[in-house]
Parts: sequence; C-alpha cells; structure tokens
Amino acid sequence: MGTAELLAEAERVKAQIDALPPGARVLPLYLRLKQLLAQVESGLKEERPE
Repeated sequence: MGTAELLAEAERVKAQIDALPPGARVLPLYLRLKQLLAQVESGLKEERPE
C-alpha cells in the first residue's frame, strides 16, 4: 500500500472514530489509525532518508 492509500485509509478510520457517540469503544479504531500513521511515517523516511 502506498503512502496515498495509507493516508486515505487513515482518513476513513478517523471519520469512523469521529462518527462514534461519546463513550463508544474507540480503542480498536484508534490503534488501527496509529498503525496506519506509523506506516506512513516509515514510508516517508524510506523516500527521504535523513
């Protein structure tokens, strides 16, 4: 999955989190979002090594 696809998936997960009512179980979605963003960050570092 490329960076653009990962970012799009992260946006979808964030929208799911935002749509949940207060007090809903967001941990699984939050962990998925965190994983996607880590993959994006990793991919960006590969594209532009420091």
